[in-house]
Amino acid sequence: MKLAKKKIELTMVERVHNAVLGVESATAVFSKTVEEIIVANEQLKNVVNDCEQVISEHQYLKDKSQKAIQENELLLQNIKKLVGGTN
Repeated sequence: MKLAKKKIELTMVERVHNAVLGVESATAVFSKTVEEIIVANEQLKNVVNDCEQVISEHQYLKDKSQKAIQENELLLQNIKKLVGGTN
């Protein structure tokens, strides 16, 4: 009977040991996942910053182009007036 009791106790110790190993393994996986999320989040922040820069440059070029169009239209109107065009 004592042998059976010791075997049961050993089995319980093994189960606890296996449970601890399982928790340690799960914790390691969780920690790695958290680290990967942090890295991915930083990469996304960089993408957002890059996008904001592109948007800013696009707006600058758009404004500059619109101003050039207005200046060209005014120039064309003045040329037409000088040469007496009706168009």
